[in-house]
Amino acid sequence: MAVVILGTEMDVWPAARVTSAWSKRVDVERVEVISWDVTQSACAMLPGVDVVHALPLANLRARARMHALAPAAALDAALQGIVDGRAFDHVLNMTYARTSGFLAPLLARSPHAVVGPFIGDAGDWRWSHPALAYLATWGLDPALNVFAHQDLWATAARVRMDEGGTLDPDPVADNLAASAIAQGRPAPLVVVPAKLSRPVLGGAWEDLVSMLMHRNRRPVMLMATPRNEMLIAPLARRTGAEVARWPTRHLAALMRRSAGVLTADHGASLLAARVGVKQIVLRPAKPLPCAALPGPNALMVTPQSGLPSAEDVQTLAATHLLGLPLAESAVRLASRRFEVREVAYDKEGCLAASLPAWWDAPPQRRAEDETLAAWRSVWRSTWLGIPPAPADVLHVLTRGDETRVHRACHDRGPLGEALRAMIDHKTKEHVA
Repeated sequence: MAVVILGTEMDVWPAARVTSAWSKRVDVERVEVISWDVTQSACAMLPGVDVVHALPLANLRARARMHALAPAAALDAALQGIVDGRAFDHVLNMTYARTSGFLAPLLARSPHAVVGPFIGDAGDWRWSHPALAYLATWGLDPALNVFAHQDLWATAARVRMDEGGTLDPDPVADNLAASAIAQGRPAPLVVVPAKLSRPVLGGAWEDLVSMLMHRNRRPVMLMATPRNEMLIAPLARRTGAEVARWPTRHLAALMRRSAGVLTADHGASLLAARVGVKQIVLRPAKPLPCAALPGPNALMVTPQSGLPSAEDVQTLAATHLLGLPLAESAVRLASRRFEVREVAYDKEGCLAASLPAWWDAPPQRRAEDETLAAWRSVWRSTWLGIPPAPADVLHVLTRGDETRVHRACHDRGPLGEALRAMIDHKTKEHVA
C-alpha cells in the first residue's frame, strides 16, 4: 500500500489514524509513504509505516527556473526509483494537491485501487468516497461544514475515527526531552505562540507566559516553529522561558513529557493531538470552524464579544491542564467575552466541539451542539447507503441553520432526497 502526502506537516498528522489501521490489515503487506523531502521526518513518525520515500521539492523548484519541462523529467526519474517496476495494490491520496491527484492513479495497479481524490483521464477531480466529495464542497465552507477534516479522510479510508493514530514513543528523542527538564522540577507547560493569534490574545503573550511561570509555579518551554521564530526570541528574553528549537520528533517527545500544551498554531495542535496530550487551542475565528478540530482532550477558545485576556487563559490552563478548580464567578464573567468548547468524540465516533457543562452559556447555544450532531448523523447515513433516521432529518429541518438547510434541500444526492421527502410528508400532514 502507498500513502501519498504531498503537502505540509499539517497534511501529515491526519494520516496517522489511517496508517496505523491499514498496517494491521491482513491484506496489506507494507505501508509506504511518498512525501516531499521537507516533510520526510514527520512522515517517518507515522505509526505502522515501513518506508518513507521523499520527492525532492527544492530540486524540482530549482529545475523549474532552468526549463519548464525540467521538473517533470526530474519527478519522473524520482518516481521510477521509488516504484522500480511495481504497482501498488492500494494507493491512498491524502491531499488535494494537483501533483498528487495526477500521481495517485499512476502508482495504482488499477483505477479502482485509488482511495482518495484523484484526477481522471478527462482532467477532472474524482472521489473514491462520498465523504471526499463533501470535503471538496461543503467541507471548504465554514458556514456549512460540520465535520473535522481528518474524520472525512478516515471515513474515506474506512477506518475507525475514534481510536488509533497515536504516535509511537521515540526512545532517543524521549531521552533528549528528559534531559532538557531539570530533575526535581514539575513537568513543564509547552507554549506555542503564533502571530495569527494576536487578535485572540491581544498580543499579551509576555503576560501569559509570566503568569504561567509564577502563579502556577510551572516551567514554560516555548516551542519554536518556522511560523513564530520572530516572536519567540524576544518573548524568551523578556520572560526567561526556555526555548525548544528541535526537530519535530523531539518536540513530540517534549509534549509527551509536559503537563499540557497551550498553542495558537494549528500544526502544533494537530501534533499534540497525535501525541495524546491535553491542550488549549486559541483560535482567531468566530464561530469555531469544525474543520480545524485537532483531537480529544483539547479545549478550544474563540472570541465572542471580546478577547480573552492573558489572565483568562492562565485560569483555563490551571483548570484544564493542571486540574485546579475553577471559580464560578470567573466563568460567568469570561463567558460574556469569549467561548470555550471541549473536543471529544460524539456518539457517531466523530470529533465534536461542545460547550462544557461548567461553562456559562444560554440553552440555545447548547442546542446548537445537538443540531450539529444530527447533521453529522444524517450525512454519515447517506454515505453508508442507509436512510437517515427520521428524527435526525426532522431535527435538522426544524432547528438547523437556515443557510445549511437551504443548501441541503437542493442537494441532488440522498441527503437532499431525504429532506425533501420529510418536507412533503409534513406538508401533507398539515393539510390533512
